[in-house]
Amino acid sequence: MITTTLKLSTFLVFTSTLSFLSCNKTDLPTIPRCDVAEYIVGEPYFFGYPYLFAKKYDHTGKIIKEITCTFENIVRPDLMPVFNLVIKQKGLNVFLLNKNNLLDTALKVLLNHNGKVIWSEASYDLIQQNNYYRSSLFNRYTYKDNRLFSVESNYTDTSGRGLIDTLLYDSRGNILKVGSSSYEYDVSINVKKQFYILTDYMNSQNGFFLLQYLGFFPEVTNPANLLTNYTSGWGRREVFDHTFDASGNLISYRSRRMYDKVGIAVYTKWNCN
Repeated sequence: MITTTLKLSTFLVFTSTLSFLSCNKTDLPTIPRCDVAEYIVGEPYFFGYPYLFAKKYDHTGKIIKEITCTFENIVRPDLMPVFNLVIKQKGLNVFLLNKNNLLDTALKVLLNHNGKVIWSEASYDLIQQNNYYRSSLFNRYTYKDNRLFSVESNYTDTSGRGLIDTLLYDSRGNILKVGSSSYEYDVSINVKKQFYILTDYMNSQNGFFLLQYLGFFPEVTNPANLLTNYTSGWGRREVFDHTFDASGNLISYRSRRMYDKVGIAVYTKWNCN
């Protein structure tokens, strides 16, 4: 990864005492009992790296130490940038640092006192993946009824207001709409644990999706009922052939466009402690 030190913005909520290399930074707080350790689209490690992500934990299995990740867009998977990030926290601030250069901060995050993300700022390396798409540099997140309600995106700087997308849920707790993507469910089937990264929204929201990789916004990634279809700017896709482990966690599924007979497989590995 080309390294670029993240510039502090005029909106900066981090004070000068919160140095990126502060020895007082701690690891990310303890994860939920079951966390998604790997989310692999297609043939597992076909390109030699996790597409989309894989995490490493401490010896207890309860604290995320590192994440290796990529982001889905129009670039061929074998040509995509791969990010190897170390995760640190100081107070309400979370830092994702380039493992090969701890002076290079890929993403800065501010949490509220309930542990929810309210602000994030990405480095240019993280958002500028190719010549076609550039992700949001800066995001604000708001909540309603204890769920993510809106994502504000600014693609140039951190001053002023950006584009705002709102999220819609049904009464059962299923996400119905994020950006231009919508979702359908079999509401007769309740599911214990699912995890989905399904949207064309990723092309413009690498920072937002990196936070989902880490386990933030479970109301978006873990619906209450079985996901069966989703529609995005790329068309409508069926989600099928779900497989669950003995504990009721989703470990694989397939998705396909309506004209595709086979589709693509997705594999999920859980870290439960």
